[in-house]
Amino acid sequence: MVVLAVVSEILSKKKSNVTVAGKSVFYNGNSWTSDEISCVKCSKFLEHISVYSAGKKIFSFPWTMENAEIFIAWTKKCGIVFEDNRMI
Repeated sequence: MVVLAVVSEILSKKKSNVTVAGKSVFYNGNSWTSDEISCVKCSKFLEHISVYSAGKKIFSFPWTMENAEIFIAWTKKCGIVFEDNRMI
């Protein structure tokens, strides 16, 4: 499990930042509007934030990624369903 966490962290470091602007989110060269995102889940396992559209995971990134807290605030501001399981 530790090896999986280390590999996941290394791979996530190679990806671009998550950024938000207005009602859009940008990640790894792709963009989505807040209307396209149905749910955001923060999991304690592997410490990742997963973003879903119509029940399908469209991307995920670690809590420690730059702008992660800004993304969470943006999610709440846009009224997107947010499941925070970080403290469970």
